[in-house]
Amino acid sequence: MPFAYHFGALLLFTVVDSEFYDIALNLVVRYPELAMSKLEDGVYAFQNLALRASAFPSGSHLNRWQ
Repeated sequence: MPFAYHFGALLLFTVVDSEFYDIALNLVVRYPELAMSKLEDGVYAFQNLALRASAFPSGSHLNRWQ
């Protein structure tokens, strides 16, 4: 398991923080346990994605034509 423990969580957190969502999805598909992994301080790696409103179309504050 190359992404075990907090190392995998740190990788997933960094990938999401860099807004490489396709790579994050690929990692979670290949290693599903990363979805519930925690960083050393107890924060979930995917929590970074959940806090980004810009990552979701419904969280975007654009007008209809934008």
